[in-house]
Parts: sequence; structure tokens; C-alpha cells
Amino acid sequence: MGKAQASTEYIFLLGVILVILIPSVFYSLSKASQEIKASQLEEIAGRIKQSANFVYTLGPGSQEIIFVNVPSNIQSIALQNKKEFVIKMLSPLQSGVAASDIGISTLPYLIGNIVNTRGNHKLLVSSFNSTHVNITDFELIR
Repeated sequence: MGKAQASTEYIFLLGVILVILIPSVFYSLSKASQEIKASQLEEIAGRIKQSANFVYTLGPGSQEIIFVNVPSNIQSIALQNKKEFVIKMLSPLQSGVAASDIGISTLPYLIGNIVNTRGNHKLLVSSFNSTHVNITDFELIR
């Protein structure tokens, strides 16, 4: 009788530990995933800004190719003929719902198109006059 009771208590204790452990591990993994996507977003924004400013400083006719890895939580990257670009991120809890817009200012006016599909992209950043820089998704790398 004592052995059965000890086995039952161990199984009950194991169940309680798993009930506490599984949600905390799930939360930690989802938080880590969000942090990775946020750092990827910062990297994309920094590389685009740095490249646009660099090409603008060199003058008309200059161009540069940069490689970026677009994470899955980006809804769009808008270049709207302004001295900034806007990155719209999706909410981690509700897919399809914009969580926030991030505006990054640059020296030149930006025009062009960046595809928001997840994956590695090759961007052509070129200065075609003294005020505008064109950023185009050169090709999607698979």
C-alpha cells in the first residue's frame, strides 16, 4: 500500500511541475522569438538608412547593393517620397493586425519598392539625382 501511495505522489508531483514548467517555457520561447524579430527589424532599418545616406552623400549615379533578411512580422516597408521610410509590424498576438509603425528618417527623399515577403532580399540602393534615392528589391533570393 505504501509503494502505491509513493508512486501516486511522485506522479502527482511530476504533473504539478509540468503544469508550471510548460507555460513558462512556452512564454520564454515566444518572448525570445519576438526579441529576435525586433533585432532583425533594427538591423533592416539601420542598413537601409545607412545605405541611403551613403549613396546620397556620394551623389547622382552612385549605387549600392545590400542584403537584408525580412522577418515574418513585417507587414510593409513604405518608401513614400519623403525623407523617411515607415516599417509596419504585425502584432505578435493577432496576425494581420498592425502593432506599430516605425518611422526612420534619412537625408534624401526615398522612393522605390521593397517586397515584404519573409526571407532574404537583395536591395539596389541608387541615387539618381541630387535629392532622391531609389531603393528597389533587386531580386528575391531563394
